[in-house]
This record gives sequence, structure tokens and C-alpha cells, in this order.
Amino acid sequence: MRELRDARGLPRAQVAKWLRMQPNSLGGIENGYRVPTPESVDQFARAMSLSPAEERYLRKLAAVSKPKAKLPPRPKASSPSPDYSNVISVDMQAGLDKLVPHAAAWVDPQWRVLASNEAYRLAYPGLEGMGNVLRWFFRHPESRATMLDWEAEAALTVAWFRALVGEHGNPAWALELLRELGDSVDFARMWRAGTVTFSRKTPHMHLWDSRVGQPYTLLVQITRGPSDLPPMQHFLGIRMPYQGGDALLRRAGRLH
Repeated sequence: MRELRDARGLPRAQVAKWLRMQPNSLGGIENGYRVPTPESVDQFARAMSLSPAEERYLRKLAAVSKPKAKLPPRPKASSPSPDYSNVISVDMQAGLDKLVPHAAAWVDPQWRVLASNEAYRLAYPGLEGMGNVLRWFFRHPESRATMLDWEAEAALTVAWFRALVGEHGNPAWALELLRELGDSVDFARMWRAGTVTFSRKTPHMHLWDSRVGQPYTLLVQITRGPSDLPPMQHFLGIRMPYQGGDALLRRAGRLH
């Protein structure tokens, strides 16, 4: 709640007044010492004019939240990341390979690439070595050279990661990744924005193919994996001629 409030530049006292509660009560919710009731979540969503994605994110967090102890317990070791090592079957990999020349991959909630085809690996140079889409965006120079609208795509990935973190109840692996990327000025800025999304606003992703020195577009489809497997998403990028226009190429420094 605090992130959503801060993103709108609203003081706690004003929002508490809208919610008909004391500022210290709202502070307790924001700091994790109280769990919001469904009614207070409804009131907050209306008062803040939350987007559907933001409201879904808030409800997910409220559903899995437990109040903190006033005196924090002795820290425990973080739980390990979920084990996805045996999730991708031979048939699933073969399914990705059959989609070439279109880019396809399986990605987990941490944005780790579990499996991909050759077209995907060629589309995102350096990602295979990084193993994680977020790390690639903020740690690998090829991401800026490849993504023509890097700012929008990076911000989308951060907002989607925030949504997935909320959906899984702030897991330990999320905190580990946040600490790792926290020294990136761009990542910190995008995370502080508090934006949440569970989907793309546009299916078009515009990239630069350094092998031929030409732009192109992927028509992106992202779907959830089978319900009998651990949470994951299937990425499919159908390659097509460039659809982004000259203005985007100029902003990316690819057209003078």
C-alpha cells in the first residue's frame, strides 16, 4: 500500500482520511504489522483509482500476508530457490525447437530462462550466459543494443516481476534478486515507480538484429504453463518485418 501511495505522492494522513481510519492504523498496514481487511482493500482501490493489475497485485499480497511480530524474530536462513532442474521434458524442448525461426522459451517467475530455442538465443545475445531476463536487461550491454525500446521493455519486465513476486507471497528468491540488482540505478528507479502488470500493453517487441544490421519485430505471446507443473510462462515471439517506425529507430540511435 505504501508503494502505491508514494507513487501517487499522497501523504499518509490524507489517504487514511479517505479510508476512514487513523494514520497509525494505515501505517501498521503499510509496515506489515497489520493485515488489511477485504473492505479496506476495496476502499483503498477505489480511493487510489488503482488499475486492474494494481488491484489484483494488492489483493494477492493481502491474501497471503501475515502480521509481523512487533519485535522481529531472529533472522532465519533464506529458503532456497524452487528447483526447476527436472521440469523441462524432452518433448517440451522439442516443442520449442519446432517453432524456429520464431523465438520461444520457458521462463519461471524469477525470469530465469529454463529452456529456449536457437531463435530465442540469437534474438537476445548474451542472455543464455546470464540465464535471467532481469539480469540481462540491467547487467548486460547487449540488452540496450538489442532492444530498440529498451526503457519500455525493461520497465515492463520489472513491473511484471513485481506482480509475480506479489502472486507468490514475497518469496525469499525475490529478495535475493532485489538485493543483487539494487545497485542498478535504472532498476532501482523502475522498482520504486511501483508499477504492476500481468501482461503486455502491446504484443509488438522491436529489436535490432546485429547479424544483418536491420530492425525487426516480434509478435509476442506469453501464456502460463501447464497447471500440473511448477509456475512458469511460455514465451513465443513470432518474427515479422519491423513495425516500430522511424521515430523509435532515431531514439535508439539506429537512424540518423
